[in-house]
Amino acid sequence: MLTAEPFGIASALEFGLVHELHDVGKAEVALNDILRHLLQAAPGAVMEAKSFIRQYQVDVDPKASAQVIAKIRVGEEAQEGIAAFLEGRKPQWAEVAQ
Repeated sequence: MLTAEPFGIASALEFGLVHELHDVGKAEVALNDILRHLLQAAPGAVMEAKSFIRQYQVDVDPKASAQVIAKIRVGEEAQEGIAAFLEGRKPQWAEVAQ
């Protein structure tokens, strides 16, 4: 970034700028797979996790982390996720996302 030196895709992977490499013809399949997984996640829990990550970008406070997890776990969304798992069905947010 500071030198403006060009680099290839292998270096981008090595630097952590990308997580995966795919052939051009298979990229859309890989993207759809990732999107399908993202849409399975509980939206409220994702929002809380993103907020937590923004707040503690460097030094994670274990107490704060436990509090966030506890808050999410007792919430309505978590209860729906647990019930869906126990009943062998998809949670409501995953049904809407399809």
